[in-house]
Amino acid sequence: LTLFGEALLIAAFVMLASGSPQANPLIRDAVAQWPLSPWRDTILLLLVVGFGLKMGLVPLHVWMPLAHSVAPVPASAVLSGIVVKAGVIGLLRFLPLGVALPHWGLGLSIAGIVTAYYGIALGLTQTHPKRVLAYSTVSQMGVVATVIGGALVQGDAGAAAIAAFYAANHILLKGALFLAVGIAAASAPGAVMPVLGLAGLLGLSLAGLPFTGGALAKLAIKGPMGEGAAGFLLALSAAGTTVLMAKFVLLLRDSAKGRAAFPLPSQRLMAPWIVLSVLALALPFTLYPLVTGERIASAFALVNVEKTAVPVLLGLALAFALHQRGPALPEVPAGDVLVLAERLGPLLARGLAGIGRLDDVLRRWGVAGALLAGLVIALVSALAIAVRSAP
Repeated sequence: LTLFGEALLIAAFVMLASGSPQANPLIRDAVAQWPLSPWRDTILLLLVVGFGLKMGLVPLHVWMPLAHSVAPVPASAVLSGIVVKAGVIGLLRFLPLGVALPHWGLGLSIAGIVTAYYGIALGLTQTHPKRVLAYSTVSQMGVVATVIGGALVQGDAGAAAIAAFYAANHILLKGALFLAVGIAAASAPGAVMPVLGLAGLLGLSLAGLPFTGGALAKLAIKGPMGEGAAGFLLALSAAGTTVLMAKFVLLLRDSAKGRAAFPLPSQRLMAPWIVLSVLALALPFTLYPLVTGERIASAFALVNVEKTAVPVLLGLALAFALHQRGPALPEVPAGDVLVLAERLGPLLARGLAGIGRLDDVLRRWGVAGALLAGLVIALVSALAIAVRSAP
């Protein structure tokens, strides 16, 4: 999949560069020449699919849960926090966001919303905290894609900074959450509560808990998304993120049960996690005024607190109801679509074998001759009818 995505991007870059009068154009110059290119739509398709694969947009997301299943905790933190954002940076740099493209923007927004809810739904079926976080990343990248799609619809180049701000907030929070998996696994059951408390706060910040950096990120995207259907669906997805993070914390608690570990991990392990957690919770307060042009005090207005608090409270209520329900949801294997395709492999093989047998029959002289004669008769009959119908 990685090679496939890179091949698509190289083709898009070549097409972009070929439309520039310069031999070695800068990215901004090549993108500025995009409206004049005869391959405009092809370039957009290649860019969206290529960078969408890196972001993990559905159905190009299958690599992400599989990679997190086998990657060490630090690698997962880098993979979900930084590597995935290469797709976001690519879309922001190479898409002509200053040009209104309603159809392309609507398509990307729909793909983003589907991805946001798909990641939540599949994440709730997982039984390992790292896979829950992987599907949460899929969901959050869907939110970013929806914001970028909205920018394309309106031709709003300024929304790029807001999408980047949301992605940066996700980098910090998700990196800290992945490190929490390793910290909890190295903690004794009796000492894991402080770890769970901080992990829970980070998870709720990701959902938009008021007075956290995550709430600022949620408020920032409300500007370009407006109060329409897309804005409402993104706001509602925060409730699903809350449920997902509640499940993550419960799985994190269970991972510490039965482990003969020291009370708390050493300072060498704890210090980086705590520093990253503090940055994740505090840095957005510095970036928010720069990105939105609004003062921090405006984010604490009652109306804005309500906007971010309602989805989180709804999510907590849903999480409690699901926990009281009893039996867990049936687990969907990591890589969902790919696993389904593999399971359908024997059925597809039988279908292809049937097509092969049909081809062998059609190659027989008698059958081929009869079909050819029938085709000739049909054509002659059609011609005769056309001649008779002519004035």
